Amino acid sequence: MSAAPSPPPRRASLLVLLLLSPIWMPPFLLLQAVRLCADGLIQLYEERTGRVASAALSWRLLLGVPALVLFPLLVGLRALLAVILGLGSSAVRLLRPGWLWGLGGLLVGGLLWGAGQRGWISWPDWIPVSAALLCMLSSLLARLGRGGGWALAPRFLLGLIGMATLLVWLPVAIAVWIVRWVIWRLLVPEFARGTGLRPGPSDERLVTFVGLRYLFSRRESALHSATNYYAAGGIALGVCALIVVLAVMSGFDREIRERIVGTNAHVILLRYGSEGLAAPDSLAEAVAGHAEVTAVSPFVFGKAMLSAGTSAEGAMIKGIDWERSRATTAVAQYVQGMTDPSELERSAERPPGIVVGAHIAANLGLYTGDEVVLISPAETRRTPLGFVPRMRRFRLAGLFESGMYDFDANMAYVALDEAQSFFGLADRVTGLEVRLRDMNRAPQVARALVDSLGGFPYRANNWIDLNANLFAWMRTEKRAMFVILTMIILVAGFNIASSLVMLVTEKRREIGILKSMGTSAMGILRIFVLEGWVIALAGTALGSLVGLGLCGILERYRIIRLPEDIYFIDTLPVRVEAGDVWLIVVSVLGIAALATLYPAWRAARLDPVDAIRSE
Repeated sequence: MSAAPSPPPRRASLLVLLLLSPIWMPPFLLLQAVRLCADGLIQLYEERTGRVASAALSWRLLLGVPALVLFPLLVGLRALLAVILGLGSSAVRLLRPGWLWGLGGLLVGGLLWGAGQRGWISWPDWIPVSAALLCMLSSLLARLGRGGGWALAPRFLLGLIGMATLLVWLPVAIAVWIVRWVIWRLLVPEFARGTGLRPGPSDERLVTFVGLRYLFSRRESALHSATNYYAAGGIALGVCALIVVLAVMSGFDREIRERIVGTNAHVILLRYGSEGLAAPDSLAEAVAGHAEVTAVSPFVFGKAMLSAGTSAEGAMIKGIDWERSRATTAVAQYVQGMTDPSELERSAERPPGIVVGAHIAANLGLYTGDEVVLISPAETRRTPLGFVPRMRRFRLAGLFESGMYDFDANMAYVALDEAQSFFGLADRVTGLEVRLRDMNRAPQVARALVDSLGGFPYRANNWIDLNANLFAWMRTEKRAMFVILTMIILVAGFNIASSLVMLVTEKRREIGILKSMGTSAMGILRIFVLEGWVIALAGTALGSLVGLGLCGILERYRIIRLPEDIYFIDTLPVRVEAGDVWLIVVSVLGIAALATLYPAWRAARLDPVDAIRSE
């Protein structure tokens, strides 16, 4: 039996090299990098001195070791210097009327300082001063930059200022560029031609016809049509996700605000120490005289333990005047099983009533009408058997269920006089609950109320400061979700750009024919901008309909349940805000407009002779 033929030597050596590539590839790549950096460093020296430098291979390899660090560093610094000088040159061209920018700096600084003094915006005084000085310094540097010997230094300093303030002026520059080149070069000419203000050949019908024909063509380029559908689907998916997620975040914000504000008053007036407020009725009259106050009610607050059978639960006991409390909080709306506030009062036949949170009642196994013992370890009395905590028997008059776990698992309500007697406050109260005309002005009104009462020993809390961390977290999360989900739309925008690039490459000959027949460059540009906008509008409309439909279903049927101990509420809240929807639509159309510009610009710049000849 004959032996199998051995592989050719060349193939065998290639196979050996491939197998040994993990060994020889790293030093080979390092050697190539050393040679490249050495050659680059020598070339930089030649450009700088104007002399030809030659070095042996050994010297180049030796030079390449430090060149691995020096060459990338010099190239990076050179690029950075070019960017800085480019920014400085742009600033010099922009700031030609130097005196105007100097006056503008003084005006801007004065406006910023005035806004800070009026309390409209809170910032340190050095910010308006710095803004004014920055504008004036830029004006002076621009004037010096137009001179001969002083040209480089002002350009460099202006470039440094531009780099330091990149995040401030770059969004403004992009917005100005969009207004100038997209709106002014596209919409204004069309408006002028449509209204007859600018007579001349009109090609809008040709633009519409060709653009839609390219978009919905079936005989050619099925792949391009599928790419358009994918791009529109990506935009629809992103818009739908953005609408639903932002609606859910807005729903969380609304539900938590309503339930926090509904359970607690807008402002709570207290006193330093534990003795409480004396003469609460006269104090309430003084507080009610404020123009922003609509209702005032006293309350007593303390900690105690609820015991039923062999089970016990800690609770926050709040004593309220039920009728007056209706005007300051929405506690009565969340109470179930109690038909009349008089059920909280003591009578000869029954003990006083108590309203406990639904989760406390579930843990203790209580039903309406059951008796529960309220125990206060802090209120003890001496007996022959030792110190005994204060205990009092109550009857369960109703259940408190707000939908927020923290309240439903910790709160219990009794009549005001029962709470005063149980906690030993006599005719004093813990504080006053205050309801305002505008709850968003709670911090300012709280400070004004304390000042009107003479300050110390009075103090005030408000619902905004008490929950500032929660609301700040919710705002941050909403913004973060918007930015994250916008990435889906950015991907769809890249799909639109790639689809248009494919179309421009495919229709190169047709574009050349159109331009040779007299179609203007702006007409060609509008053809492809039209196609991108149709894709974006279709995706936006579809995504908006689906997203709003899903929001309507979630809001109506409450089909998604949430664990109350984690998310504060028991169902997924949904609230569609018109501002969020408009922000999403404008953002999507803006991204789509930017995505169409480059392919359309390349198509408009095609030379008709070269385009036809290339076919």
